[in-house]
Amino acid sequence: MITIEQMEARLWEFDMLDEALSQVAVAFEAEPMWKERASLPPEYQVVFHRMEAAVNRYYRGRERMRSSTAATKDTLKRIDIGNIDTGNQEIQLVLSVSLETLESVIADYEPMSQGLTSFLNHMRFLRGAKPYVFVAPL
Repeated sequence: MITIEQMEARLWEFDMLDEALSQVAVAFEAEPMWKERASLPPEYQVVFHRMEAAVNRYYRGRERMRSSTAATKDTLKRIDIGNIDTGNQEIQLVLSVSLETLESVIADYEPMSQGLTSFLNHMRFLRGAKPYVFVAPL
């Protein structure tokens, strides 16, 4: 049986990864090398195209995932205030599908976040800037 705590933990993890990716994407777009990537030699542009594809993939999927997590959070609120029985088979199915979706996205977001942050820090290193560090919201 899936518990509320399991769902809340995964939702929190998703929220942190989503925020991290959002901040990395903004930092990417502010980098001088990123802005001028079209003027770089073709062999460098290949790498930038891969990073751009990752950022675009994040942007394409995030609204769908945010709406999905909002629906899951709403369900959890209704469970929390006693309007829904968590032992109910239909609710367990909903929670199971939500948890599976979250875990899939988290599995996708984690390496994406790490890869983008690493690439961002390489760009920053090349221009002598301090490394980017994600600051989680309190």
